[in-house]
Amino acid sequence: MTSVEIYTTQYCPYCHWAKELLSRKGINFREIDVTTNRTMRQQMIERTDGRTTVPQVFIGSRHIGGCDDLYALEDAGKLDPAATIDAAALVKAGVLRRTKHGVRVLGGGEIKAKIALAVFGASKSAVAAVEKAGGSVEILAPKAETSEQAA
Repeated sequence: MTSVEIYTTQYCPYCHWAKELLSRKGINFREIDVTTNRTMRQQMIERTDGRTTVPQVFIGSRHIGGCDDLYALEDAGKLDPAATIDAAALVKAGVLRRTKHGVRVLGGGEIKAKIALAVFGASKSAVAAVEKAGGSVEILAPKAETSEQAA
């Protein structure tokens, strides 16, 4: 199972709600209390691209966000640490655009997690955005049509 980490403070009700949801789902997590630990708070801020609020939840290397984001995953039926992010979620985040033949990777969305994509097309800015987040993009060759498919 993918590791789950949650940055919290002692007196934060949202932190307690997020931990309760993870516990109720049977998801083991590592709690990192940043109430008085400046070093760990700074690590949290760096990992979340500047976010200073708690809780901050990570599933593996993927930054989920705060309590509301965690509950949104639950409401969407996707609170599973091993879940694959599907095209619909990436379209909603502005990272992909639906086209007549599937989806196209865009560079205008915000990518905050290391992802690996295998796609038939991606703009240079999209590849740069994915690589900036530590991920990779593999451009696939179109499948050759057979004589039966062409007919």
